[in-house]
Amino acid sequence: MTKRVAIYARYSSILQDVTSIEDQIRICKAYASSQGWTVVEIYTDKEISGQSAARPGYQRMLRDSESHTFDVVLAEAIDRLARRTADTTNLGDHLAYRGQALFTVNYGAITPILAAVLGMIAEQSSKDTAAITRRGQVGATHRGREAGGVAYGYNVASGDGINRAVCSERAEIVIRIFAEFANGVAPAKIAAGLNADRIPGSRGEAWQSSTVRGNSKRGVGIFAIAPTLVRLFTARCGFAKIQ
Repeated sequence: MTKRVAIYARYSSILQDVTSIEDQIRICKAYASSQGWTVVEIYTDKEISGQSAARPGYQRMLRDSESHTFDVVLAEAIDRLARRTADTTNLGDHLAYRGQALFTVNYGAITPILAAVLGMIAEQSSKDTAAITRRGQVGATHRGREAGGVAYGYNVASGDGINRAVCSERAEIVIRIFAEFANGVAPAKIAAGLNADRIPGSRGEAWQSSTVRGNSKRGVGIFAIAPTLVRLFTARCGFAKIQ
């Protein structure tokens, strides 16, 4: 009987190319075809870190596995599924308990021992990458450069990427978002209004509640700054008091 395959693809940073997911899916589809398998589901998570509990696509995949929607979970590499040893081994156990298998394009079938080894490698790689990234950011700030990406509402103002300039068109959108929030409009409704007015997000995609609300720990989203700064902004602009 032909195996039913669920493909999982993810990229973790807003600095990564959005086509990364498309490439992962294409590679996985080619692998599944070579094995004579049928792809029945595709799960994706965009701009979300390696913490599996925070990924809606990953969590939906786990729920569907309980309904036996598929026989195999396939990813390009193990670090697309998890970057923590515990997450990797837990996923393997979760699938094995239901008679399902875990495969990656790079290694084929992922056995319990291989899952543990690859999980440790991915976890250490994640720590090393984080350390190198922090070192580079600190070095950039010491040289007077902007360490982060280009935030929504700004453009690069110089060829060397040091300075930022306000994008007047997007600045109006940012002010609109803050004004609506200050007047009691929930992030989900703000996002819905932007979509209704056909205002594209930072990369041309639709607005989501999470895009507006943001995540202060990851430093993403319109409101991913201290609440006191949001209140200061709205107060100076003469908007109503935030509820």
